[in-house]
Amino acid sequence: MNIALLTSWPLDVTIGSGVVRMVQGMRQGLEELGATVRVFYPGFYPKSLLNLAVERLRFNRRLGSFSWDAFDAVLGFDFDGFRIGDRYNTKYFVYNGGTLKDILPFERGKTKTILECLSYREKQAMEKARLVFAPSDYSMDKISELYQIPRTKVRRLPLGLTPEEWDSLPRAAESTRKPIILCVAKQYARKGIPDLFRAFKTVSRRLPDAELQVVGDGPTGAQNRALVKRLGLERRVHFAGDVANRDRLSAFYRQARVFCLPSYHETFGLVFLEAMLHRLPVVAYRATAVPEVVALPAGALCPPGDVNCLSRQLIRFLTDRE
Repeated sequence: MNIALLTSWPLDVTIGSGVVRMVQGMRQGLEELGATVRVFYPGFYPKSLLNLAVERLRFNRRLGSFSWDAFDAVLGFDFDGFRIGDRYNTKYFVYNGGTLKDILPFERGKTKTILECLSYREKQAMEKARLVFAPSDYSMDKISELYQIPRTKVRRLPLGLTPEEWDSLPRAAESTRKPIILCVAKQYARKGIPDLFRAFKTVSRRLPDAELQVVGDGPTGAQNRALVKRLGLERRVHFAGDVANRDRLSAFYRQARVFCLPSYHETFGLVFLEAMLHRLPVVAYRATAVPEVVALPAGALCPPGDVNCLSRQLIRFLTDRE
């Protein structure tokens, strides 16, 4: 079977983060099942959010002129493929991992306007597609509710990891892990990272040797660094920036004692799987699709916005060596 995968994100995890990893994982899984897979992706490097949106739409315009006769199936991620010819609708499928219309309440100004435009393209893509795949029950519900896509047309296809690829990397013994809290995320407002900093302020008073390591950058990175400075935590909070190398990323997981991402919105949350694969307890909010991924005894879920709960659970996992 010949399958085309379409993504308008450059294949660079420091730009496309979760989407790129979904594409890479889908390709690997399909090839292991015996399919021949070709990924169609652009080669630009975005200069801004607006430039990224424009280039993604231009890429889709080019896709509209392609012939897909040689492929048995064409799978587009998010809105990618909305411009392909209608005669290919029976072989066109969509994997929607973001549900842009659902994150609009977390954005404002120009960013919100751009995402509103792209969410309209998402709707077009899903209306055109034969079937729509989503990573969680939560995202399935939102796709039907916000885009009016019949629930019978939506299928759940959770994300996953290949444990063997991570198991080959050296691990730190549980007893040697330092009192480090790890957060891995693209820094968007909806990720709730300022809540983690405020919770860590309390943690740092109780545990003077505790540290917080933040991996990943993004639109709110400068604001988050400024907040850390205002809280007087510059020496205790470390920003690693974007990390694309898996060995280096795994090293951050191996050094930590607990993982925390108090996100207000996740359609799945692949980093939670990574943390659990590295035997880290997870502290997060009981929000959106997070409870579908993180459940006791793998961690603790707090009510969204409850910073005191975050600090209590972080202290518990940092001090509990059992």
